[in-house]
Amino acid sequence: MLQECSSGNKLVGIYRGTVLQHLSHGYCKILIHGVYPQEWATEPDNIPKAEQASPLFAGTNNGNGTFSYPNIGSTVWCMFANGD
Repeated sequence: MLQECSSGNKLVGIYRGTVLQHLSHGYCKILIHGVYPQEWATEPDNIPKAEQASPLFAGTNNGNGTFSYPNIGSTVWCMFANGD
């Protein structure tokens, strides 16, 4: 279920979400309010995985670095790449 916006069916802007689950390799399941139905909070398998866009700390020249997951239940701000 996608929210209709001024650019048709593209999701532009910044959306508030709640972290529901941690996945491997820095991905999370995030319930994005106003985009996904509230009942998906108890069915996170319906939610696509989200990739963090956060600064890297202790990075190296080979592209590796470290990160931390936001806590389960944390409020985070989300964007959709190319509005998709």
